[in-house]
Amino acid sequence: MPTCKDEDIRQQEAIHDLTMRALSEVDLRWLMQEAVTTVANVLRTERCRILEWKTDRPYFLLAAGTGWDPGFLSHAKIPASPESPAGRALLSKAPIFVENYGAETRFTLPDIDQGSVSGFCLPIHGKNFPFGVLEVQSKESRTFDSREVWFAKSVTNLLGVTAGRQRAEGRTRQADKMSTLGQLASGIAHELNNPLTIILGFAQGALPQLSPTDPMYLPLASIEREADRCRKLIHNLLGFSREGNLGMILEDPVDVIENALTLVRTQAKVHSVKVERHFEKELPRVPMERTPIQQVVINLCSNAIDAMPEGGELTVALSKNASHLQIRIIDTGTGISPEIREKIFDPFFTTKEAGKGTGLGLSLVHDIVNRHHGSIKIQSAVHQGTTFIVSLPLKEVPATEESV
Repeated sequence: MPTCKDEDIRQQEAIHDLTMRALSEVDLRWLMQEAVTTVANVLRTERCRILEWKTDRPYFLLAAGTGWDPGFLSHAKIPASPESPAGRALLSKAPIFVENYGAETRFTLPDIDQGSVSGFCLPIHGKNFPFGVLEVQSKESRTFDSREVWFAKSVTNLLGVTAGRQRAEGRTRQADKMSTLGQLASGIAHELNNPLTIILGFAQGALPQLSPTDPMYLPLASIEREADRCRKLIHNLLGFSREGNLGMILEDPVDVIENALTLVRTQAKVHSVKVERHFEKELPRVPMERTPIQQVVINLCSNAIDAMPEGGELTVALSKNASHLQIRIIDTGTGISPEIREKIFDPFFTTKEAGKGTGLGLSLVHDIVNRHHGSIKIQSAVHQGTTFIVSLPLKEVPATEESV
């Protein structure tokens, strides 16, 4: 029978091995599967899993697991709430121990855990964010000692550090992409700006020479108006990669969004999409730059209309909480799969066929919202529609503070 010293050495060797793998730039998913296998082997237990927490889901996602029938665990719905041991561990940031699952009264246990007798859950935290839970289960009645719990905690610490590092690296890669995109946008904007200036100049020069009753007056006025709008869009494009605060002023959000919807309704009518608006009353003026936020709304609405090729309903809602204005763009379209949601804000990523999309729209939206120190979230299910939630601070954020 192994001695305590033998077990200590075995645990330390396992931690060393996992640490070296984590440092070798391995995929986090692969590392998590290695981690559950290692924990199950070292602790001599039958079942071990890692449950990942997502802010927009009521249930955990299975990230890795061992000891259950293949394909069975992935269909389990484990609440990310105090109703489950994993949920309580995540929310309390503390270990949760279960001596006897059969006699447990604190939690509602899923059917997949039938056959398990004892176990424990440990929260996994990255830097400043909760990642998920490591859950260990045994089919025999046992009490896990302090050495075993210490070993499992060491694994969760390693996973938390690795998840935090990979998240930071992802942000760096995104920043590099946005920098490249900014340089590309700048070049395109300069090329467009020259002919547009000529068009606008001729229109502005000819318009005062015509009477309002002249048949050419309204077409020229339209050219002047739309050319001026394009000039402002190009100005925003040129500022796409700039750092620091925008030249924001307090704006009436209802007025800003209503003006954007004027353009949206035309496109929606062509595609048999009904546009609904739900605006909370007495909304305060909010610091923002008017044209970029209108770009955000128009872009999100345009994508929503494209997601309803057979027609549908598009709802634009405005509300507020204690600290943020929230703009919701809700469609009844085809929905977005989890795999695509992970890439949707990447520059040049598009699901549209060639010639119908550049993949720049949502990356621009993401950049504009970030530069307003706001956030954007997606709630979606395939064939059940999509909701984009844009949150903007009610008060201006100093340039030194990070985006939400």
